[in-house]
Amino acid sequence: MLSVNLSLERTEQKLPLPQIKINYNPDTPKSEPVYQTDDVVKLMSFLKTADREMMYALHLDAKLRIIAMELISVGSLTSSMFHPREIFKGAILNNSASIILVHNHPSGDATPSKGDLDVTAKCKDAGGLLGIEVLDHVIVSANGYESIKKHCDTISQKIEKAGEKKRRQEWDAINMLVNLNETMKWQGNLSRPEIKKLSRKLRKAIYKLFLSQGIAECALRKYYTMTTWSIKN
Repeated sequence: MLSVNLSLERTEQKLPLPQIKINYNPDTPKSEPVYQTDDVVKLMSFLKTADREMMYALHLDAKLRIIAMELISVGSLTSSMFHPREIFKGAILNNSASIILVHNHPSGDATPSKGDLDVTAKCKDAGGLLGIEVLDHVIVSANGYESIKKHCDTISQKIEKAGEKKRRQEWDAINMLVNLNETMKWQGNLSRPEIKKLSRKLRKAIYKLFLSQGIAECALRKYYTMTTWSIKN
């Protein structure tokens, strides 16, 4: 009779842990420093004809020279899914001082979407914590390109100009009201033309004051015209 003796021996097996190695090749040719968006677009011109969205990260050294080009993700016709950790993993291993993000829009419209703006903001925040600055996020298409940095700078400038305009309107309105107040202190009985003149100044001051508070200009113009007509008649 054949018998089999099964004995289980408990052994401690040490599993080898994966190691991360950083390879540095001093003979790698250095590119020219990247100063303009046009330089990035020229380098990534192959994305213009891509049939799906592709996200790349350009790794730069302290002198703004490209030391690596990394493909982060390949998506569909209208979207590309990725996370900031995928973007900065390679940048950290390459000892990058900064990065430039580049992706394409197969639709031909390079206008940044809300998703593009949100992702860029998240990557900038993450890069700030890691000490790796996101210099720009460039969108390439068959009909042109768009720099999100310039796009956001333009919006910021418009907001700043609008704020300056409102502050100027507010200052003008307050100045006019103060002058009217000083004028009225020394006035006795006013003639009808003088009342109309002062009323016109008062309406202008209130109009500017309302504009500075963001009240719709079209509505103000309508009521301004109505009150002017009623005073004249």
